[in-house]
Amino acid sequence: MEFNKELASKITLKVKEKNILLTFNDGATKIMEIGELIDVAIWSENHKLLVTLKNGQVRLYHDLINFEII
Repeated sequence: MEFNKELASKITLKVKEKNILLTFNDGATKIMEIGELIDVAIWSENHKLLVTLKNGQVRLYHDLINFEII
């Protein structure tokens, strides 16, 4: 599931320690396991998932698994 404008408009994000709950408009929820304590998770301007960790690292997720450190 590649993150894009359509998906970002249909998903609400909620941080739970080391996981992000992706709740779709239809009520379905998917858990995204990050493996590190999360400070903030938001949609970026290009509709990718921007995750700031408690250790200060910032990751840009393109899908549920693939990310780059920025």
